[in-house]
Amino acid sequence: MNGGPFRDTLTPLIDEAQRQLAELQRQRMTLEIRYQDARKRLDEKTALAPSPDAAVLEGLGEHEFVMPPLETLKTPFIAGLVLGALSWFQTFRHPR
Repeated sequence: MNGGPFRDTLTPLIDEAQRQLAELQRQRMTLEIRYQDARKRLDEKTALAPSPDAAVLEGLGEHEFVMPPLETLKTPFIAGLVLGALSWFQTFRHPR
């Protein structure tokens, strides 16, 4: 069978579908490259610098605890105190 009467009508459709598939594959490759580049940039931005205390932590055993400097705890402590007080007042206020 050599294609019969539908060969002339299907050939342009198949060619167009193949062209569209090639275009979509090219677009996908471009998007994957852009994604990899964006991922690299994001990883570079979010990479943490080594802490100066890293050498101190390496010398400690598993069960030892290192207290961070009090200045770093000041803001979270005050924020927790304020939020805790607000939630306590809301929880235990008298119904009217």
